[in-house]
Amino acid sequence: MIPHAKSGKLRLLATSGTRRSSLFPEVPTVAETVPGYDATNWWGLVAPAGTPQPVVSKLNAELETLLKSDETRKRLEGEGADVIRMTPPEFGRFIGEEIVKWGKVVKQAGITAE
Repeated sequence: MIPHAKSGKLRLLATSGTRRSSLFPEVPTVAETVPGYDATNWWGLVAPAGTPQPVVSKLNAELETLLKSDETRKRLEGEGADVIRMTPPEFGRFIGEEIVKWGKVVKQAGITAE
């Protein structure tokens, strides 16, 4: 999508996050028109429940090193991603909040597993 938008073949109307994109700062967010709107995608690294804390700490430290590298940051930002680092407890809370938020959407829309 990015090459098409930059070439003018695609006209961006809005982005779905709460902040404007660093790649397209002139494009408004949906939240600027619909307060509270936030429908962003995200990625994270998780481990099975019960993973020993030293293993979680080691994985987190390695991920931090990777995300701080210029090569990784430039690649992710070039794809339109905003790198937001969280501690394991912060990420756990974030996932919980996402489950609640999207659970309400599923319920209100009447979506069921079939």
